Amino acid sequence: MLSQGKTSQIARIEESLDALRRVAESKAGSSQAATLEYLEELRQKLISEDFYLAVLGLFKRGKSTLINALLQSEVLPVGVVPVTSVITLLKYGDQPRATVSFVNGTTKEVGITEIPQYITEKGNPSNAKGVKEVEVRVPSGILKSGITMIDTPGVGSTFAGGTQATYRFLERADACLFTLAVDPPIGQSELDLLKAITPHARKLIFVLNKKDYMDEASLREAVSFCRDVIESALGINDFPIYAVSAKWANEGYRTANSHKLAESGVQGLMEVLNNLLHGEKQEILIASTVTKALKAAEDLRISQEIAIKSAEMPLNRLGETLKQLDWFLQGVDTKKREIFYLLDGKSKEIIQMLNEDLESLKREREAGFLAKLEAYANELLTSKRNVRETTSMLEEKLSEELRAVYSEFIAKEDERIAVRFGELVSTFSHQVDLLGGDVRREVSTLFGIKTELPLPGMSLTSEHRFYYLSDQLPPIGGMFVGELSAMLPTLLVKGTLQKRFMGQAKEALDRTAGRIRYDYFVVRLDRGIIGLRREIGRLLDSSITAARDAVLEGTRMHQRSSEEVNMALEELNRTLREIQSVMELLGGLIQEGPGPAAQMRSALRGVGQGRDAGAT
Repeated sequence: MLSQGKTSQIARIEESLDALRRVAESKAGSSQAATLEYLEELRQKLISEDFYLAVLGLFKRGKSTLINALLQSEVLPVGVVPVTSVITLLKYGDQPRATVSFVNGTTKEVGITEIPQYITEKGNPSNAKGVKEVEVRVPSGILKSGITMIDTPGVGSTFAGGTQATYRFLERADACLFTLAVDPPIGQSELDLLKAITPHARKLIFVLNKKDYMDEASLREAVSFCRDVIESALGINDFPIYAVSAKWANEGYRTANSHKLAESGVQGLMEVLNNLLHGEKQEILIASTVTKALKAAEDLRISQEIAIKSAEMPLNRLGETLKQLDWFLQGVDTKKREIFYLLDGKSKEIIQMLNEDLESLKREREAGFLAKLEAYANELLTSKRNVRETTSMLEEKLSEELRAVYSEFIAKEDERIAVRFGELVSTFSHQVDLLGGDVRREVSTLFGIKTELPLPGMSLTSEHRFYYLSDQLPPIGGMFVGELSAMLPTLLVKGTLQKRFMGQAKEALDRTAGRIRYDYFVVRLDRGIIGLRREIGRLLDSSITAARDAVLEGTRMHQRSSEEVNMALEELNRTLREIQSVMELLGGLIQEGPGPAAQMRSALRGVGQGRDAGAT
């Protein structure tokens, strides 16, 4: 339940959004459509109070086991086999049930016991069933309090899809439970993942799982080691790490062993999560919404003041000002095209990196790949199997070895390109911020309006990420070797078959590289660039259109009578005062709470300042 203070804050934000919506609806021009859509998105997010807790970590760190312990129910499958590229969302429900969503848009209701058929590699190898995500409803106390928990595929397994899905969902998470394990405590892959998620994590909570593997002294050493490595790599300090044993917790619930449950440390972690939900959840939500609402209000204020200044300005001076504004905005349009040109160039650099990496992989792996196949073919062709069976086994072996060559490469290249694409987004987001600042400064100079620079990092939406636009991994398979006539002598057939097989094996290595390059990487990157271009264009065009719309609104007043102009100016000033009141109200909300900047600074401090609730 919301505290009285949080309820009041949310009510004031809703009041502010409604006021801004009324202002936007009253204004003429196409630029307001985007403002109205933006305000509605903020309102929906605020009233839904959805809170996503993503459980992140490398493969085999016990994430699913930990989630089962937090739910106090063994809902998710666990074991040594990794899950596929399938996100599992866990929400509250009176009765256990699950809904499978497929990439083709269809859904299917299944029983809890059927879940492994869709989210494990054993039940759904390489996600052959085309599952997008699985939503599981569970009568769990922690979910009933408002959390939606997300079990993400382990990053770093041999299945590339898991890494994609994890990064793709990260943008939707409100908090992240980063799961380490004592075997080993932390490695470079985990640091790479941490560096990737840090810019997006509103709250990051560290958990060191599998404490049952160690005695107390060794555990303290492992926790200290993890903290030192994280502090050194990310430049942060003063954050708790919660040491737990998800295994002990599940055993404790199953056997009603209160001692084992207490020793597990999971109950303390649940306290932390409940505090996060009931306290910091609203603070995070309020801070984020207030920041974005202030941006919308500032845009509306500037537009309103331009209209007022245009109406008050002598017509001859207004005409000259409009010419200067048009000349400047043409320059902005030119700079926009330059950004697009640079963006295309950076995209080509990423493709060139991909090409070089693929060629390097083939050089390193080709000899061993062919040698394995040749040895297998020699052994197989001396057996007494018939031609049809031999052909089938050769094709299966070819597919197996191709997966061995490319699966690990795809996982690593996926992450490498994602990092490069993220850097690209960051670079051009900064450029768009600067250009938006130029527009505001020019408007300030031409019309004598006080403006604030755009909030940094607010320009480009976070959805423009390489992983967010990813498709399913194309199947990696061999080429059809082809049957030979059963009428030919067996030795002759097998000799010819071996020659054909080895010839096609090299060709399969090259053709698979080409298919992965284009279908899996290039198409996705192109889609990402197209989306980025569209967003940059929308942001800059919106600034240009809003300025011109406001000037035209003021210009039209010069065609009215003095009495009409005075009435219109009175209305414009009344609306301006309303916008300013909204901005003061929103600014007051920031003063009441930690604010967006403080939220980001505290994102890596875990939850709470103490070392209680099992923190070490």
